[in-house]
Amino acid sequence: MYRRNLIALTASALATSATITGALADESDVGDAQGRLKAALQRFMALPGTKSYVVHVGRDGSEGRIVQQPDLTMFIASGYKTFLLGQYLIDVEAERRSEEDQLAIDDTVRDFGSPVFENLVGTTTARSVMEAMMTHSDNTATNAATLVVGAPRVRQLIAQLGLRSTRIPDSVRIFEGYVFGAPVGLDLGWPGILQFLEHAKGPFRPLLNDRQTLASSAQDLVCWYELALSGKLFAKRQTVTEFKRIQAMSDQIGRATPADTLVYAKGGEAPEVNGFSAKCFAGQMIAGRTPVTFSFILNWEGYPGRFREIETEYFAAIKNILQIIKKSLT
Repeated sequence: MYRRNLIALTASALATSATITGALADESDVGDAQGRLKAALQRFMALPGTKSYVVHVGRDGSEGRIVQQPDLTMFIASGYKTFLLGQYLIDVEAERRSEEDQLAIDDTVRDFGSPVFENLVGTTTARSVMEAMMTHSDNTATNAATLVVGAPRVRQLIAQLGLRSTRIPDSVRIFEGYVFGAPVGLDLGWPGILQFLEHAKGPFRPLLNDRQTLASSAQDLVCWYELALSGKLFAKRQTVTEFKRIQAMSDQIGRATPADTLVYAKGGEAPEVNGFSAKCFAGQMIAGRTPVTFSFILNWEGYPGRFREIETEYFAAIKNILQIIKKSLT
């Protein structure tokens, strides 16, 4: 066994001239590593639609960066829920809230896309709500979290961090209502959402818009995860540990990252809404002792009935890229 140290990674805008430079334990591996990385990036770029990604190797990209349209504002779907988690944990640090607080699960927050809470009524701990939101992307849990932390406060945090491309909705349900055609800011309520699901045929408002949306850039997401996971966002080490614990529960991690790898991440998707689809996956993996922080965003139109096929290739391409980087670092 020997260790190979990857010092720098760069990629052209079209991912056709990826290079790896620096000291490798076995210099004969340089050309092979270059070729495999280049092919992996080309595989991601072959996906339909608009692509954006950022990969930072080392803290703040100190050992290398790979970028493709890093500052492009794109639809990230449930990828935005990490900001709600961060704000709630900041409130816990400030003793404004506790993870043991009982949050209501009822029709005031109920939503579709809620595999954990959609059919339940009662209360549960804030910890369970955050875990459902991040592990299974439960929208009822997300609405419950938004209700207690407040979207304006999360937006204030985003602004303070300088994440200029990031936009979050007043709640998932208010976002859905706006897309369905409701006035901006109006919550249709659970019965209203059900009625639209049963009868609305569109056309709908664009998911990526300037009023109610779930948007960010690959650069913003990488910046966020570097701040949160390095301890620069939170005042207490135990808060960083709790953020990591919950982020490591995402059910998409196994599909997009190498096996037996420590990963903190969150994904998001929008499957064929008015002809528009989106995928987002962002977070950080630990390769040896090196953090590799990443964000991959894909938005596309058309290709009806092929969302799951494209999603499968999206995850496979990301896993291939991260496997090559991990192998170069361990």
